Formats: sequence, C-alpha cells, structure tokens
Amino acid sequence: YSSHDSMLMPLLVALGCYEWEWPPFASYIAYEMFEHKETGGLYIKVIYNGKVCDGGDACILTSFP
Repeated sequence: YSSHDSMLMPLLVALGCYEWEWPPFASYIAYEMFEHKETGGLYIKVIYNGKVCDGGDACILTSFP
C-alpha cells in the first residue's frame, strides 16, 4: 500500500513519530505485530523509514493509538 507524503505527515504526528521535516522520497511506515509466547498478548511496533517509533518499544495492542 502506498501514499503521498502529505498523507504520511498527519499519521506520523498522530503516532508521535514526526520529526518536523518533510518526509523524504520513498518514505514508508510499517507496522509489525508480535505475539508474546507466554501470555499470548499482541504487541505492535511502528517503523518509519527503518527507525522504530516511540523509543524502540513495542506497545500492547490495546494501548495502540
């Protein structure tokens, strides 16, 4: 799925990943979902241009924005 840079910026702001500069050409946002082996809880990790957003931690799906 693809989008324009002007559509990436509001999403980055909502996710707390916006770096106050225009997204470079071919920028992307990826979502990775993980399941905890012991508890079965689901976690989401957001990646913007190869860098993990939100300090590098995956957040539990129920608290995902």
